[in-house]
Amino acid sequence: MLARMRRAGASPVGMSTEEAEARLRATLERVAVWPVADDWRAAIDAELSGADRAGSDPDAWRAAAAAAARGRLPVRLHVHTLRRLAEELLLAGQRGEAETALRDALAIAERAGFAHATRLLEALAQRSRLVLPSGRARGTHPPLLTARRRRSSCADGPLRPVAAHRRRAGCARRAALRRAGRWAGCARPRARDARALGR
Repeated sequence: MLARMRRAGASPVGMSTEEAEARLRATLERVAVWPVADDWRAAIDAELSGADRAGSDPDAWRAAAAAAARGRLPVRLHVHTLRRLAEELLLAGQRGEAETALRDALAIAERAGFAHATRLLEALAQRSRLVLPSGRARGTHPPLLTARRRRSSCADGPLRPVAAHRRRAGCARRAALRRAGRWAGCARPRARDARALGR
């Protein structure tokens, strides 16, 4: 938050950004009695790094990403450190390493089911013209259904109307037609079948 305020030229209410940073670091040192404190310190140092002290030093983000990779920080923070590392590397013209960081972040975000983070990473890749992992189309996300569910909800399955945002009543009518064996596939039911069901 403090780095974002600095980038926007804003200050916290009632204090300068320097005072806010000093207070933040003092708080961290007071509670830095557990082993994971060094990992958090690396993340905070990265956020406040660079000449502008707004998170612009790629080396600090490398250290933060390495700290997050130890697995003691929240997974979302690991994704964030890799994304910010990729952004700063792109600004520094280091596209190869930026692409690696972006791929790692994308793999972690998808594995954890972070849809919003995945979209942010895809957007960064598209803006920067970086290559996404092979075999993966831009703008697509991992399926939310298991293989068994996908088989039961395939083109002529009972979940197709739900996927097409049909009303529940329509779903029930189509399911009744299937049970009666009078409607094969996904074509519209014949007129007399629809009348028989009160459509």
